[in-house]
Amino acid sequence: MSNKRVSLTYTVDLEDLEFEVGRLSTRAAEALQNCTTEATTALAGSKLLTFECATGIDETRRRLAKIDCMLADVGNIIGHYLSYQASELTETPTSPSHTGTMGELSEKLNTFKELIAQNGLPTEEQDTSPPSDH
Repeated sequence: MSNKRVSLTYTVDLEDLEFEVGRLSTRAAEALQNCTTEATTALAGSKLLTFECATGIDETRRRLAKIDCMLADVGNIIGHYLSYQASELTETPTSPSHTGTMGELSEKLNTFKELIAQNGLPTEEQDTSPPSDH
């Protein structure tokens, strides 16, 4: 059994998310059930202070670590989904007063540039460095 893990990122439709989480959690629960059954059987019928018992315990611990990773994945997916839900609840719709056409925005920008030029404030074309004392 390999101890190497690979992080994957993939997407599912929102309506399929519960099924996918169920599939992953069922897989973890079945692995845990199998691990428990095999460990109980192996430990009950063997002498405890033997190499075989130590090997069986080590294998059980490795399998439990793998199950822990599976459950961590399920927990992360659920946590991210709950964060998504919370952000959906706190979003406010954009006010129509904040929207405008490109022409309107361009006109406002030109008006602003004219006001700056009339008041003697520096524009992009003018030098913006502070006056020197020399």
